[in-house]
Amino acid sequence: MQKFFVLSVFLFIPLIAILFVQCNEPVIEPTDQDMVLSLNKGEGEVPVGNNFSFPAYLADGYSIPAITATNFGTAFTYDDPSTVDVEDCSFYEFKEVDCEYVASDEWYAQKVDGNVWQADYVLLTPGQNVSFIDWGDNIESVNPKIDRPFRLEVTLYKNVASENLNGYTMTVLANPSSPDEIQGTNGDKYHGIWATVASPKGKIAVQKWSDDNTVPENWDGTKWTDAVAPDLSFGFAVELNVGGKLIFGASKGGWVPTVLGKYRLTFYLAEGSDIDLQGAGVGNYGGNVEDVTPSESLNVPVVDAIRNITYVDVTVAEAGSGGKK
Repeated sequence: MQKFFVLSVFLFIPLIAILFVQCNEPVIEPTDQDMVLSLNKGEGEVPVGNNFSFPAYLADGYSIPAITATNFGTAFTYDDPSTVDVEDCSFYEFKEVDCEYVASDEWYAQKVDGNVWQADYVLLTPGQNVSFIDWGDNIESVNPKIDRPFRLEVTLYKNVASENLNGYTMTVLANPSSPDEIQGTNGDKYHGIWATVASPKGKIAVQKWSDDNTVPENWDGTKWTDAVAPDLSFGFAVELNVGGKLIFGASKGGWVPTVLGKYRLTFYLAEGSDIDLQGAGVGNYGGNVEDVTPSESLNVPVVDAIRNITYVDVTVAEAGSGGKK
């Protein structure tokens, strides 16, 4: 009986771990990306996860192994393609998927063995400024709730209209807005106007305002000295999201606030970074267009060019309270 119990526990723990991972945001870890890009280097069995599709600037030593060959070997198919109704999308519960668009071409999903592609990227050199900063939509539009995970995400964009950087056309193929979301490409390239900026020096500080509600004013390079930092259990680093874009995001589902009140979320660069936020605006990415949609939401981020930081103030509310714009 004792041996059976030990064996049961041994099998049960990995199962819990798998279930936990499946509840995370639809993000491909950069380590998976790096490993899959070794596909053509003969380094043994390679986990599937490649879909780097959006042009990028790499700063402060951040690197991506270059692929030796692009390959579209496994076309995306539905369980029963003959039953897909592009008029009402009733077969696969497409919801936000553009069924007619998907049905009009052959697509290749990411995280599928045999499909390897890579958008263009270049190194960021000192003196090149970020064009605009896009904080996560949930941060701008909804206040955090007590004891509930709150996704922390920041994306830096640089205008590359004058440069020859190409990305891959991507679309949602199935399970939109879920941890199981599937995106893919039809192999078409486009000349991008925007590239994201990736760096290992991107950091985030989560701090609570003082009890007297005094606005934090003194920044020492890593935190506001007149605010309190709660214990945080997540990491914050560059991620490859499901759309193939390099962004900054929090691991483990994000921040889980345990105390009500006002907080300041501050994105900053560690000492020695080549990334310059001077002149950068705050906006929402709106596709491959020159115009950037300004941020007009519940929580409006601020760029402090002198300190080379950007921050946004939010209020942690009770789980059952309002908070949307």
